[in-house]
Amino acid sequence: MVSCHWLSDASIAVYVSLRSILMVEFLGLNRLTSAFGLVTLFQGISSYIGAPIAGSLFDHTGSFDVSFYFAGATIALSGILCLPLRRIARWQQGREEQAGAPSNQGQDGSSLTGNSDINYSLVSQQETVL
Repeated sequence: MVSCHWLSDASIAVYVSLRSILMVEFLGLNRLTSAFGLVTLFQGISSYIGAPIAGSLFDHTGSFDVSFYFAGATIALSGILCLPLRRIARWQQGREEQAGAPSNQGQDGSSLTGNSDINYSLVSQQETVL
């Protein structure tokens, strides 16, 4: 039981620590605040309606098994819906570049959405101000 608890905590820690990094990678730094607000909004809505749905399923079935299966199915569905996000983000970035819209690039032209590109110019500018 303790090992399941540790696995659960490690999984939650990975999600919390990577959430904003993934938002910047998929949506860009300029959309981070809006994306973070929407994610927090939907987390709040799901927390608000999750317990009543589980209670309703228990009332109809007389068992919490269906509630746990439903919760697991919705978590699995959310994971499946996240699978094409990287491809969609690349498609959107290419579409914006073709239309001449500003891309998610830093002041020195380095991409803020790439996997290996890191924009150190912002860090160095902050250090010189301090």
